[in-house]
Amino acid sequence: MKKKQILSHILALTSAVFLAQGAYAGGKDAQPKVDRSVQSGPFKQGGIIIKYKTGQLSGQQLTLQHAGQNAAGLGFGNASASANKFGITLYFDKPLATGAYLLKQSAPLSGNRLNELIQEIAKDPAVEYVEPDAWMRRQFVPNDPGYQSSQWHYGTGVGGVNLPAAWDISQGSGVRVAVLDTGITSHPDLDANRVGGYDFVSDSRVGNDGTGRDNDPSDPGDWVTYADSLGLTYGGFFEGCSEEASSWHGSHVAGTIAAVTNNSTGGAGVAFGAKVVPVRVLGKCGGFFSDIADGIVWAAGGSVAGVPANTHAASVINMSLGGGGACSNTLQAAINSARSRGATVVVSAGNDSVSTVNAQPANCEGVIAVAATTSSGGIANYSNFGPHVGLAAPGSNVYSTINSGTTSPAGPTYANYYGTSMAAPHVAGVAALLLAQNPALTPNQVAARLKLGSKPFPASCPQCGAGLLNAYTALVPPTFADGTVFRFYNLITGIHLFTRGSSERDYILGALPSYQYERSVFSVRSASEPGLLPVYRFRNRNNGAYFYSLDPTEVNTVNNIPYFTLEGVAWYARSPSAPGVGTIPLHRFMYKPTGSHFYSYSSSEVAYIQSSLSHLYQYEGIGFYVWPL
Repeated sequence: MKKKQILSHILALTSAVFLAQGAYAGGKDAQPKVDRSVQSGPFKQGGIIIKYKTGQLSGQQLTLQHAGQNAAGLGFGNASASANKFGITLYFDKPLATGAYLLKQSAPLSGNRLNELIQEIAKDPAVEYVEPDAWMRRQFVPNDPGYQSSQWHYGTGVGGVNLPAAWDISQGSGVRVAVLDTGITSHPDLDANRVGGYDFVSDSRVGNDGTGRDNDPSDPGDWVTYADSLGLTYGGFFEGCSEEASSWHGSHVAGTIAAVTNNSTGGAGVAFGAKVVPVRVLGKCGGFFSDIADGIVWAAGGSVAGVPANTHAASVINMSLGGGGACSNTLQAAINSARSRGATVVVSAGNDSVSTVNAQPANCEGVIAVAATTSSGGIANYSNFGPHVGLAAPGSNVYSTINSGTTSPAGPTYANYYGTSMAAPHVAGVAALLLAQNPALTPNQVAARLKLGSKPFPASCPQCGAGLLNAYTALVPPTFADGTVFRFYNLITGIHLFTRGSSERDYILGALPSYQYERSVFSVRSASEPGLLPVYRFRNRNNGAYFYSLDPTEVNTVNNIPYFTLEGVAWYARSPSAPGVGTIPLHRFMYKPTGSHFYSYSSSEVAYIQSSLSHLYQYEGIGFYVWPL
């Protein structure tokens, strides 16, 4: 690791913010989760999503046949009584694939009043969680249509993802990638590589096609008129949305993933041997959580009430969409469901140039959130960043398939778009290349291969994850000798974590994106040898920090501290009293504000801490000796 990177992490640690965790179910005193993170204006209110604890919803089995009935008579008595206090009635709409239910309101409430109602419903001890059926939007910034078209982003330049070499190994054949977006249009660079699909947009106003959910995922256009934006149409439903022409966003994303290639037409797709499963979840101005969540579950092969089984289940899901706030319970449950079925979930980080702490689904667990870079390989000025970003990919001036219509579909064409929406499908496409090469890879292993194979950023990209996507080295990953130790840095808590085992490394890379990968750092021994001592790893349950020691007395002392958990022998190393030949010292510091520990193998890093950060860090000496890589 470069000195500049090391020092920036130390500085970040000194100002780390320790975030309070939300309430969770478990034990008699557990409180239901309440999502207060998304403000839902009246025109965007899709209803209220309620999940009850197992066995706590009284009444009959609820299906789509109960849609439109007063919720009070279907087992939602307490929730209905709460709604009545706010002057509205709740009506049953549908069961969701996550096990929750969507209830519609007889009238919209202000954002504050809606949150008050949700908090009131959450007081019911039978409720596991309750949240608004909030709104999400596609995440791209359309560019001047006269921009010169080229796919620089696929090449070997500093900002490219090195696809030509990767295509000699894999082209994605046999893999299906679900694109959860605005749908898809007929296009000579798309038609041969699309299969199946479904339209999950329930509200015909949002769908803009005169129907609700159906088996036609075609994109009818998502234009918003000036009158729409002023609230003069559809009863004011689209008031506040931006006036804009149809985006053909889903078609652009699909083309990046799997445009037909070698057909003397347009451009290439990242995984042109793969098939795209279009899952329409967005329409005019965006879409609702409830539709997106059902789309996620269905895309991976799960069941959704009233929807035919998906005979083309996808092993990769791309979601170039997002909204503000912490990850909703509904989206997280859907993502968990998809991952349990073996689907890798790739999402855009967002285009607000803010931290992903307040951007979902980028901050959901188990997703691969993708930041956007320019041709320089540095962060794009619109891209979000932060502790949940897994890696980055090109998102600026990305050439792909769209339609020429400004409202309804006209003819096929191409355009260059900007946004993290354009970066995510690069990663989804390379995930398809990986799964074609090895279909047995789990979602965690796919994420690990993408991150381990990423290349260091050639330009500034702070908090952009492990590195810049590199298709070739994802397929031909670096090899590590037995005993190689990897260091991770948690951008939320400021905690460092070392691991030697590849299984734990891949788990962290795949399931714990807040731990930023800092690459291999030093070498240890995985088994006992003469002159070596076991290094034990403890976890501090109070602050999540890790503590390493090989001193028997210290190990015994820490093991008797109630809030420390002994996790076992991490590796074998040499003691400070017998360093041996060819070793390097691992220095230990205590971070005074929290009592957590920081370990450094770099002499320049140690010198900097001792000279400039001694007021925050107490030097505790050499913990043990390890071997350089």
